Amino acid sequence: MNAGWTIAAVIAAVAFAGPVRAWIAAFSVPEGQPPATACAACQSTILPARGGGALGWLPPHGRCRACRVRIGPPPWAVEAVLAVTAGALVHAATVPLTAPLLVCLTVLGVTLAFVDLAVCRLPDRFTAAAFLTAVVVVVVQTAAGGDWALGLRAAIAAALTGGFYLLLTLVANGGYADAKLGLTTGLLLGAHSWTALIVGGFVSVLITAVLGATLRAAGLRKPGDDLAHGPSMLAGVLLVVAIAPFAPHVNVTM
Repeated sequence: MNAGWTIAAVIAAVAFAGPVRAWIAAFSVPEGQPPATACAACQSTILPARGGGALGWLPPHGRCRACRVRIGPPPWAVEAVLAVTAGALVHAATVPLTAPLLVCLTVLGVTLAFVDLAVCRLPDRFTAAAFLTAVVVVVVQTAAGGDWALGLRAAIAAALTGGFYLLLTLVANGGYADAKLGLTTGLLLGAHSWTALIVGGFVSVLITAVLGATLRAAGLRKPGDDLAHGPSMLAGVLLVVAIAPFAPHVNVTM
């Protein structure tokens, strides 16, 4: 897509940074606990009780508006990731109608990645929203191009990826959340090509393996400790999109 669409997508994604920061801070709690709706230090509101927790906002400096205590990711980290992700996805897209959907996917994916990095969990509400958004993206792609085989390939890829992570969960005592997110990443990669699915899956596993080995070598993790894999799965999709212009056989066309 042209530069105008890409710039608009970057601006739109960064505009959501305040709510995304609030969601990250609120949902970075252990599994089974309700979202943290207030700052732990001063009890000022992070997410309002009304509106289902969708109206929160935190500034880009990453600190509580009232007491200035750090809440969530470092300053401007969320904004930078939102901008890069939205820009890469929309720049690679060829169907204009998918641009707003890709911005939504960016917002949801960045929220999931930061929460997973913080507490090794992927909240169901964001995982489900990401999957539904990805389904709409694939439907729009399929309808715009008239290539119904694309939709079938995407569905099969989603089932394969979700099933693969489900098997890992059962065999290696992993988390079911990765299997749920695998439906989304498999759907998006499979919509483009089998090569994209293989490359994206391999890259995601490689990132987690290298990160885990590095953290253990540095003494920051020990064998058996949980390690967030969701960010690597999402990075696999993003990297496939980023390399597509230099590897046409990957066939990424959103």
